[in-house]
Amino acid sequence: MDDHDEQFISGLAHDPVATFGRPAPDGGETRQPPLPAGGGPASRPRRGRRALAGLAAIAVLAAGAGGGAGLLLGDALTTAVPVSGTPVPSVVNVADTGVTPNWDAVAASVSTSVVSIIVTSSGAEDQGTGVVVNRSGDIVTNNHVVSGLGPRASVDVVVGGTHYPATVVGVDAAADLAVIRITNPPRSLTPITFANSSGVRVGDAVMAVGNPLGLAGTVTTGIVSALNRPVVTQEASSSISYGGSAAAVYTNAIQTSAPINPGNSGGPLVNASGQLIGLNFSIAALSSGSSSQSGSIGIGFAIPGNEVEHVASQLLTSGSATVATLGVGAVDGTASADGVGYLGASVTSVASGTPAASAGITRGDLVVGFNGVPVGSADALLADVRSAEAGQTVTLTIIRGGRKQTVTLTLAAAANGA
Repeated sequence: MDDHDEQFISGLAHDPVATFGRPAPDGGETRQPPLPAGGGPASRPRRGRRALAGLAAIAVLAAGAGGGAGLLLGDALTTAVPVSGTPVPSVVNVADTGVTPNWDAVAASVSTSVVSIIVTSSGAEDQGTGVVVNRSGDIVTNNHVVSGLGPRASVDVVVGGTHYPATVVGVDAAADLAVIRITNPPRSLTPITFANSSGVRVGDAVMAVGNPLGLAGTVTTGIVSALNRPVVTQEASSSISYGGSAAAVYTNAIQTSAPINPGNSGGPLVNASGQLIGLNFSIAALSSGSSSQSGSIGIGFAIPGNEVEHVASQLLTSGSATVATLGVGAVDGTASADGVGYLGASVTSVASGTPAASAGITRGDLVVGFNGVPVGSADALLADVRSAEAGQTVTLTIIRGGRKQTVTLTLAAAANGA
């Protein structure tokens, strides 16, 4: 999609969380210094043509499934390391304390919560990673891991070297998430614990678990580099359409410096206590026009754990996820208020009967904030809405006539996914 093309702002909604074992919130402060960067569309497995704002040579790639067609395609993940029984350490924020987490214990604690996924169809094979969410054998992963070879493909989950048949419970292509279920799951599966990802802070220590470039059982560590990073990827297998075109995946992602490569898709990004804070799904890579490098350059992206948990709970309940809508068309724009210039999403149209219309949003308004978080582009606004829930009350910060003001509205559920 061209940078100036209008986007109709609709997005994912989430029902109350199912029981995935989240600990009680610790009340920690949330720092959110978002940068208004736009993601670049990338079609898996092709390289993306549009770059992150300010990084003209960077393309966003799915980090994901694949057969044997080169290094841009990943392979399977086996369990990370044997369970040692070592106690999992308490959450440690390296930025605050300077203490190095016990990564040996973290890797051991998540080893039986991570599985390989192998998808085959007509002689082709895709492989990726999944995360165990309950002892019934339900696994959450990326949609592009399980859907890349079409609806007739067979799905197997590999646990400790043994293959188990699995079925697809439900997918949400717009969120790039899916839930599959192992037939007769082994008793060794351990559900992963979800952290409250709204408490993640820039500088937190993290570990990514996956199988980059066929190197099974790889763990990598780094920090949270940024929050609320608008990232856009385009999935060729997407089955949901908005405005008559295939749905792109718009995510306000967690950016991490932990090296993530093709093969990490669907694997967890965990904190220093081994709790899932995100699901790895894409990487930034130097575009072919500037470099031949296609692997990690230290910029990886994960879908926030709260969104993963919300969507997975809906897929487990009904096999589908609800889409929320704001009801505006928008393009990237600029405006000034009180002598300060702003980037944002410039409203080009407002659909009648939508939340935006009811709240008095008009053509020409520039949306510069969503629930207090800066919005720097139309992509960022769409990512915000898709990360919210139908029925959720949100506050938009807009500039109209040179003045900044706030508007409160309640997002609606989109009809027929539009």
